[in-house]
Amino acid sequence: MKNIKLTALILAAMLTVGVFANISFGQYAETDMEYDDIMLMARSIFPEGEGTEESPFIISTAEQFDIIADLPDLCYELKNDITLPSGWVPIGTSGENFSGTFNGTGHTITITDFSNEGYVGIFAVNNGSISNLKVNVLSSEKRYPERMTWYAGIICGENCGTITNCSVAGECVYNAYHSYSGGSYAYTAYIGSVAGLNSGTIKSCSAKTVCSVSAYYDTEYVGGLAGYNSGIIEDSYYIGDIQASGSRYVGGLLGCNSGTVNRTYAAATVEGDYTGGITACIKNNSTVENSYYDKDVSGLSSTGNGDPKSTLGMKMKAVYEDWDFSYTWGISRDINDGYPYLLSEIVSDEAGELELILTDINFQKSSTGASGSISAQIYNSGSRSISHKVIAAIYNQDGSLAEIKIFDEIARPGLNSFILDDIRVEAGNIYSSYTAKVLVWDSTEGMTSLAESVSFTI
Repeated sequence: MKNIKLTALILAAMLTVGVFANISFGQYAETDMEYDDIMLMARSIFPEGEGTEESPFIISTAEQFDIIADLPDLCYELKNDITLPSGWVPIGTSGENFSGTFNGTGHTITITDFSNEGYVGIFAVNNGSISNLKVNVLSSEKRYPERMTWYAGIICGENCGTITNCSVAGECVYNAYHSYSGGSYAYTAYIGSVAGLNSGTIKSCSAKTVCSVSAYYDTEYVGGLAGYNSGIIEDSYYIGDIQASGSRYVGGLLGCNSGTVNRTYAAATVEGDYTGGITACIKNNSTVENSYYDKDVSGLSSTGNGDPKSTLGMKMKAVYEDWDFSYTWGISRDINDGYPYLLSEIVSDEAGELELILTDINFQKSSTGASGSISAQIYNSGSRSISHKVIAAIYNQDGSLAEIKIFDEIARPGLNSFILDDIRVEAGNIYSSYTAKVLVWDSTEGMTSLAESVSFTI
């Protein structure tokens, strides 16, 4: 059972009169309250939602967003653009790391600067899921952390969970000086536009920033997307300028990689002791696959840490082998200055449109009839998850209905794969040929939005 320290009477009084501006749960820390009591108050603070995946708490103000720090394992959704206050303290700095889900639904968080902490970012450490978020950095103040190890990103200082369909744009200024001396410690800084250190997954993310870094640690890893990667980064890119005086490893996408990098690119100027178009160093036999960098912009030409291409080549679709230009990437001379862009970046409708794809049908006969499953995919082009019912109907050769089953599904942004299983046809309905019809019932609109049919034999 969780305990969160609160002054119950003060909060209750504030809620009664409708005053809750600039207050976070942790700010009035005197009395322990049980988790159920906290949830009761949370439902008063969040008029919409239950904090679950099916019904997340709806955030519309910076004050509500700040409350995530005290309830870090729940589900949240951003309703509109918000601006965080100056001197933002990253969520999870003095408490539990974020382990819930946060869906930005394509909205923008604007931030000016952070407090001086060992973890710099909107979130300190992400152990959960952050998706569909845009971040606009107006200006990041200089920081002088009193830390042996420093993790600095815009979305989070360290990512151990998943970050998907997110973008960062603006100006980043990092001044990092450790104040320790003597001993046998190694002082390290990890600096990136999305995350300082990534041991989780970053997918379908981008950053367009101008970063100025003055870092005086024993070792610094500076990258356009992340400083150091020991996890997975795929279908992501960086466009910008990284000026990192005093920094040892500076890469267009990563300072150093010891994980997996696939289907990425960078078009960036980089300055540092050791530089790379995609990554400045590779460790532990890690892989960088299907990744390219603009050699004309970077002034680099080395291979093995990304393939160098000319600016003209970077804007040609044929260069990008094994990239998905149906559901993940797009390329047009009129968008992103001709460089590939992520389809999730140009969503104009929050709800988006759904596309249904039937991928496989597998049925087996038995003495009592037949049973099997239908594999399908739903592509959600929007930035908001959509709850719906999927109806699987099996028709006999003569057109009569043999079986019908209803499944509850959630179509998250992007491509969703699912299996409609345990579909049974009784022996009396056994024919050699069938038609499977799958319909998607939109629970929000109250109507059938998609339908696909396919004939098959058992």
